[in-house]
Amino acid sequence: SVKVLPKPAATASLRCMISAANALKILNEWAGQPLPLNASTWIGDARGEGELTIRLAGAKAAVISASQMMQDRIGATALDDSEADLFWRNLREQQLSWFNQMPNHHALWRLSLPASCPVLELPKDCSPKIIMEWHGQERWIQGPANESTVKALQNLALEHGGHVTCFRLMSTVAIERFTRLESNPLTAGLEMVQKRLRHSFDPFGVFTTGRLP
Repeated sequence: SVKVLPKPAATASLRCMISAANALKILNEWAGQPLPLNASTWIGDARGEGELTIRLAGAKAAVISASQMMQDRIGATALDDSEADLFWRNLREQQLSWFNQMPNHHALWRLSLPASCPVLELPKDCSPKIIMEWHGQERWIQGPANESTVKALQNLALEHGGHVTCFRLMSTVAIERFTRLESNPLTAGLEMVQKRLRHSFDPFGVFTTGRLP
């Protein structure tokens, strides 16, 4: 079966300049409130300020109220619909300039982290310019695909209760395209859940790729 969700009655996108630490703090605060938060993205240097873009979606009155509050609280300005649609589409399709300016020897790393995770101290050979989505729970990092960087990112993610995946490689990187999931060890409970899910959806191993432990 397919679950269909209704189109929201109203949407709005807002943007402001803010540090990564303050963005995470305020997004976590708002996530715990009855606000029509639909998406958030912060782009910039993790050591300084960056551009926070927030999307609201829901009832018209709720969107208008939240939009006004955010403009008053953090000085956010509303984007027009066409600009907002283009931004979110380019982000989804990884067509923003940030994604297209990677050095050829770098890889695109995706860190999945708890909402409470603070700004991370990245390995020195990684770019300080990052993208944070979903209130900081998904973070995109550019860095080499060498063994030392891979290990450093894995340890960093594990230390904060998350995991890391090599999402995309540039032209001169000579390792496999995807990170194997055994590089991010599961707890005993999650390992059992994964085993049951795998058997339920693929009982005959038709789609076994070798990426799962």
